[in-house]
Amino acid sequence: VSNYSSGVPNIGVAEEPPLVPFVVSGMKVISGEFSVNEWGALITGFIKTSRQLFTGMALMPVNIRDVLLTMKSSDSLGKNIRRRGIDALEAKLLYEGKAVEAEMSIRAEKYWESKWKMEVSEDDGNENNKIFEPFLTDAKRNILRSMARPSKGCKCGSISHDLVNNPQCVLFRDVKAFASPEISTADERKRETFLLLSKKKKPRTALEAAYIERFMKLRAENDAQEEEAKFVLEMEKKQAAEMKMA
Repeated sequence: VSNYSSGVPNIGVAEEPPLVPFVVSGMKVISGEFSVNEWGALITGFIKTSRQLFTGMALMPVNIRDVLLTMKSSDSLGKNIRRRGIDALEAKLLYEGKAVEAEMSIRAEKYWESKWKMEVSEDDGNENNKIFEPFLTDAKRNILRSMARPSKGCKCGSISHDLVNNPQCVLFRDVKAFASPEISTADERKRETFLLLSKKKKPRTALEAAYIERFMKLRAENDAQEEEAKFVLEMEKKQAAEMKMA
């Protein structure tokens, strides 16, 4: 007996529209963008499943695909993404991750550019500002600070001075605002040492004069490097304590 003969209308289940594949080109979604419900279910389920897989004493490493496979097999977590394949889910996560990284990179660039402009404006007469154009980031600063001293000039790239505690050096300029002004520069100490030793004894021969000059130069360089090391240690302490940066 048909439904019509019994007086009951024949109501069928509405078919779901065909799913458009998720396709990305660069940083642009070409087709098959996830709905709000799908994306919400994916990110929520991924976080919950990741925590479940890493619960317990034996923490076994898992990759994105393992998490997605486990999530898809769950009746509750995989409900709203059941029509999406593992490849599409993985592609969506990678796409969103790259989008976040790109946005963070843009914001970081704007932040460091504005910070550098402010720093330069407060030290406008420093000729070494032009070495770093358009701006200097903290990451670049740390790299330069950790480099070996070049055979000529300073780590910052300037040839107007040799050591990082020179008043014109920009590598620790951002930290100097928190440092003690009593720290003498290496160049000042170098000149003081040279003048002090030169007055102690007058050479009697050219050979003796050359020996004394060489000795004074080495002594001054050692003193300068010692002062620089003290300066760097003081700056690193201030950077950690005041700026909360390693």
